Amino acid sequence: MLSRNIKHYLVLFKLLLLLTFSKDMLIACDNLDSTEVLLEIKELPQNGSQYELIAEQGQILVLKIRGNPTTGYLWSLENYDSLNKEVLKPLNIEAGGRSRDYIVDPHRPGFVGVPGYYYFKFQALETLNEPVVLRFVHKRPWSNEDSRTISVKVNIN
Repeated sequence: MLSRNIKHYLVLFKLLLLLTFSKDMLIACDNLDSTEVLLEIKELPQNGSQYELIAEQGQILVLKIRGNPTTGYLWSLENYDSLNKEVLKPLNIEAGGRSRDYIVDPHRPGFVGVPGYYYFKFQALETLNEPVVLRFVHKRPWSNEDSRTISVKVNIN
């Protein structure tokens, strides 16, 4: 039991070392049950922000990104069409790169315009020598102007 706990904390420590910090955002990275890796972006990120995740083959990667669709701005996976889905399989992403999972923050009944989180889930299917880069864009669907873009470099061991 003790060695399992130590292994668990070593994996957690390894992931926390990859944590990217910025003055304007808080990010949490977690690996509590060894089947999921979580990257949580708690504040709206700066344009061009870059993150990195390490996953083991078979693990589920969950990217939790702050947003508010009532503003018209949505997060989507910009490189969905070119993503090698044999290596990193999208689990809850529609064609066009939109997540099917958005959860609004707790709020009182009748409140509108409440922000929440977009969840993008992937399964790491194969190990790679080169990382996979996921590019996310935050924009209004009817506009050609990008509001923000972020990238997440995923290494699969």
